[in-house]
Amino acid sequence: MPLTNDYKACRVYDLHPQNRRLGPFIVTQSAIDPDDPLQQEQIYLLRRDGVWVSLFSPWVQEQNDSCLFCFGTVGEIMQLLQTLPPDPKVEKASVPVEKMAQWQEAVERAGGPLAFIEARVHQWRENNSSPR
Repeated sequence: MPLTNDYKACRVYDLHPQNRRLGPFIVTQSAIDPDDPLQQEQIYLLRRDGVWVSLFSPWVQEQNDSCLFCFGTVGEIMQLLQTLPPDPKVEKASVPVEKMAQWQEAVERAGGPLAFIEARVHQWRENNSSPR
């Protein structure tokens, strides 16, 4: 399915360690960039500026500042998506073939793109939960 700004195609993940709908939230989409000549499905993250970035992008992998992708409320996400044009903006980044192959293997091992992102969210929750 092609990448879109339609909220129905998006998946919202709650990053709260106890998954209590308190946020922060991230928005993902497993889709194909319409401009990709290979038409390969990828996982995209929505930035706060409304631009989609491939999860496999070196830029995403190197970011320590997750606030570019995190939203405080679901309402914030819906408000942003309603203001975006139908055609998505996608940040392009070249990925070395060997690095892309490693990431694709990780996605396959996880059971597919959605299982991969769910595992990353679960890992993030575990790393950010504080004992009470």
